Amino acid sequence: MDQSMTTNGKEILTPKDVMALLEISRSTLQRMCNKGELISYKLSGKLYFKRSEIVSAIEAGKQENPLPEGTN
Repeated sequence: MDQSMTTNGKEILTPKDVMALLEISRSTLQRMCNKGELISYKLSGKLYFKRSEIVSAIEAGKQENPLPEGTN
């Protein structure tokens, strides 16, 4: 994974960090957590994520050819 995926080098990310990193909405983040696609941690009522686990989830979903033929 390249440096652009580091979110300023932080290992612990807030939901806002993850939404910016993945370019997703809060509802999409919530759905991904509910489906078990992303692992979250709760401490003192606040939600956190590990950058390394976000990167692993992205790599686990890696596709050989993510765009349908003829799509640019």
